[in-house]
Amino acid sequence: MVSSLEVSARHGNARPSRQEAARCNVDVCRLPACLCASDAAPGGVRRDQLPQIVTFTFDDAVNAEMFGYYERMFPPNRTNPNGCPVSATFFVSHQWTDYSLVKRLYLAGHEIASHSVSHRMPQTWWRNATYSDLRRELNGQRHQLTRVAAVPPGELRGLRVPFLEVAGNQQFKVVGLINDTSLHLSIYIFDIFYK
Repeated sequence: MVSSLEVSARHGNARPSRQEAARCNVDVCRLPACLCASDAAPGGVRRDQLPQIVTFTFDDAVNAEMFGYYERMFPPNRTNPNGCPVSATFFVSHQWTDYSLVKRLYLAGHEIASHSVSHRMPQTWWRNATYSDLRRELNGQRHQLTRVAAVPPGELRGLRVPFLEVAGNQQFKVVGLINDTSLHLSIYIFDIFYK
């Protein structure tokens, strides 16, 4: 049984479900739209042929104190071996954020994502947050990023809750985003609606 990670958002439930998630059907769940959870490499690629993927992510405020570091780490001429620019995802919280710097990061090609308005304590608050609490925190920050930093709403596709304290089904229902990196699992990216 999938405990706090079972997802009933597709069924319109705002509260955690104790029902078991549906078994993933590999004949229906197919790339690029869906991938069943597995420790096998996607697409049948042999493990020894998988490219190394390094992800740069940063949480919390974007401000002048750290901005110079980001500029040195990601100069415009730094590229991957295939010629693509090196970039990062910035999970931005509201407090102490300079939104003009967020806009500069976005315009430089970095992904901007929501990390909450308050980043409130105690840490366990996030795990027990209600649907309304999460909506105010997560969607509120998405609104700030759009309104103040001018990041287009369609470009805000990601989220990471503070302290990686996942709130179960109500979190998945609230966010409606393409990716939620609050879950730390040692398997490839997969569709969260199946086990």
